[in-house]
This record gives sequence, structure tokens and C-alpha cells, in this order.
Amino acid sequence: MIAEIERFIDWIRMRSPHARTWRDYKCDLELFITVMAKRNADEIHPCDLDDFVNYQIHMGYSQAQ
Repeated sequence: MIAEIERFIDWIRMRSPHARTWRDYKCDLELFITVMAKRNADEIHPCDLDDFVNYQIHMGYSQAQ
């Protein structure tokens, strides 16, 4: 899964090299992987991502605008 994330980040960075977006995505995805570290990729479901985002919001992180 790490290789896929790196390819995604590279793709975003190439589209907008001066934007901060790719850094934010990378940070969020690395944190998500850390949280999901004990699971196989096929055990991660969309509701897990929803729970992760809701927890981040609960902790005071702002949503992208």
C-alpha cells in the first residue's frame, strides 16, 4: 500500500508542484496507515476512513476547503 500512496503523492505533486496539497495528503495518508497498521489492506473498509476523518475533526483538525 505504501507504493500506491507514493505514486498518488507524486501524481498530485506533478499536477500542482507549488501547492501544499500533496504534503497535506501525504501526512494524512501516513497517519491513516499508522492507525490501520495491524490490518491487511483487504480488511480496511470505507467506514474506517469515515471514522478516521471524524476522529481527526473531533481532535480539532480542520477540513480542507
